[in-house]
Amino acid sequence: MKKNKKKTPISYLVILLGIMLIGLIAIIPISTNQLEEIWFYTWLNEPVKDNKQDKKKNNKNDNAINDTSIYLMNLSDKKTDSQKIHLLDTLSLQTNINEKLAPGVKGKFTIKVKAKEQLNYQLKFISLTNKPQNLMFLESKTEKKGYELQELEPVLAGNLKKGESKVYTIQWIWEYETNKENDKQDTKDGKELKNYQFEIKAIVKEIIKE
Repeated sequence: MKKNKKKTPISYLVILLGIMLIGLIAIIPISTNQLEEIWFYTWLNEPVKDNKQDKKKNNKNDNAINDTSIYLMNLSDKKTDSQKIHLLDTLSLQTNINEKLAPGVKGKFTIKVKAKEQLNYQLKFISLTNKPQNLMFLESKTEKKGYELQELEPVLAGNLKKGESKVYTIQWIWEYETNKENDKQDTKDGKELKNYQFEIKAIVKEIIKE
């Protein structure tokens, strides 16, 4: 007769951990939306290895400062300042070797608002081309997010003293979709939309007299 092999303490430990994990999942339900939130923030905050030489070659927008996609908006009594941006110029280069927008890519850009007078301002976005429907934006400090840049505008306003500046970092990501309908939309947008162009407008709402 064959003797039954005794289970080692390690085997019992593995079984116990498995039971505990199943129990944990059972008592802490996670909705689909919560899973999407976890996935979004995990992916968006993955460390990015910048290749500065490549970025200098590919950043065609002369309004960006150096190679970090920082856009400077100077505000004074002339009321407005504006810049046009190609989203592809702000791409994290190692995520896409084909130099076009596609599911799975991400990036970020920074807007620096500087006041020459004490004033109240508002940043506005104007879309100049269509954008991929499932591409999402997030303002880093407030974590305000939306599928349209215009949804971030409420947190892109305030007062500045003369010579003072304010910096906003906008992160963006086009996630891979598991939903069949969204996946179909991504395929369509990936074929038709190679880039997304928009305009930033910095509007002086009021000059504050000292």
